[in-house]
Amino acid sequence: MARAIHSASHVVASGHDMVPPIVAWTWSIGSLGTQAMLTALPYFVLFYLVRIVGLEPGLAGILLFLGKILDFITYPAIGLMSDRTRGRLGRRRPYLLGGAVLSGFACFALFDTPQGLPGWGANLYACVAMSGYALGLAIFSVPYMAMPAEMTDSETQRTKLLGLRSCFMLLGIFCGGPVAGSIVKYLGGGPAAYQSMGAALGLFVGLTMLASFVGARRARATVSALGRAPNLWAISRRFARNRILLSMSLVHFLQIFAQSAAQAVLLFFFAVVMRKGTEALTLYGGVIMIAGLGCIPVWVLLGRRFGNARCYLAGMWIFTAAGWSWIIAGPAEPTWIFVLRSVVAGIGSSASMVCGQAVLINAIRQDSVASGDPREGIMSSATTLFEKVATALGPLMVGLLLSVAHFDKSRADIADQPASAMAAIEAALIWTAVATMVLIQVIFWGFRVLSPVQEPRRSPPQPRTN
Repeated sequence: MARAIHSASHVVASGHDMVPPIVAWTWSIGSLGTQAMLTALPYFVLFYLVRIVGLEPGLAGILLFLGKILDFITYPAIGLMSDRTRGRLGRRRPYLLGGAVLSGFACFALFDTPQGLPGWGANLYACVAMSGYALGLAIFSVPYMAMPAEMTDSETQRTKLLGLRSCFMLLGIFCGGPVAGSIVKYLGGGPAAYQSMGAALGLFVGLTMLASFVGARRARATVSALGRAPNLWAISRRFARNRILLSMSLVHFLQIFAQSAAQAVLLFFFAVVMRKGTEALTLYGGVIMIAGLGCIPVWVLLGRRFGNARCYLAGMWIFTAAGWSWIIAGPAEPTWIFVLRSVVAGIGSSASMVCGQAVLINAIRQDSVASGDPREGIMSSATTLFEKVATALGPLMVGLLLSVAHFDKSRADIADQPASAMAAIEAALIWTAVATMVLIQVIFWGFRVLSPVQEPRRSPPQPRTN
């Protein structure tokens, strides 16, 4: 059983389940940085490596994926270490600090490829920079996402906390996508423009993650049993037996895969099919952010009324419907249709952020309560690993598709592409979403995700303050 640091009288104090507003806000600010990084990766890195550095699309996609191979080692390792870390800063916060510093530097380095490198040198630099980018994000994200399961015993409070985090996620997506794109466009779109964008992104990411580190010092935490070596096989079986956690991790993987593929190909779609520049990305991302922010309180209420899993599924269908509508897009598309599509996408994406994360975090908490041994770090690392691998697979698929379809990166007019390249771009943006949504629906049926789940009756591990 978990070992408590403070007495039980401290635990059962009035309002114990409430997350203090200052803790909720400062912890949530960290999502500005994580989402900016996650958005910049598919939106810009593949395009940057192909058009600015000059790599072949397939090779660029492979390099992005190879950088993520590191996650298979780092995520479980960081999860286990954060579960067992002891010290003045607590067991999660040291990793928030280290991840903030490394992530800030990695953002700058990724978009600062030295000029004049030979082909193998550019490839090596891209691989090393991607590895640093992935490592910094892993060090911060794994303990960060383990914390909501510890902060409160109330599912309602966790849903509200994740709703607040979703607001910052949308703002982070806007900063990592449209705002970063506007910087690149304003500065001319060349190597220096991407270098400046990377520096601004690194500063933004570092500061927001550091704010989360500072604010989390008052966050509630649990402490795992001391002196016991972690049994990875037993933990893996616990994960596999948790029907909701396993099925929602698979669903989240498919959703992020389709989303990252769409993000990776969106600039190509705007340029080749719609003959628009990064200003289209700014409009698209801005409308999504506004619509999503407006719908977050609604999804929080609907999640409490109808269940987070049902709302998560509904949100994914809404977002997918918006994605399907790209099939009618073209250079002459009226602005109001473009904006309407963005509004629908924002409504659906906010449901995924609020309700999808709530289902995962609640399943992790239920595992800790039922077992009596809180392993939020390793469980969070498993779910986050699904997400990060999916984030890398999307650009990999897009890069390979563009290479097979004979996309010509050297043409002065990027819109002047063969029909095969245009078909590949449309397939990555539209039909990938169709196929993954069908699989997601099958998982919901096969795992009986919408069936009632019995709450565990064992007492939760005693909390302490970091």
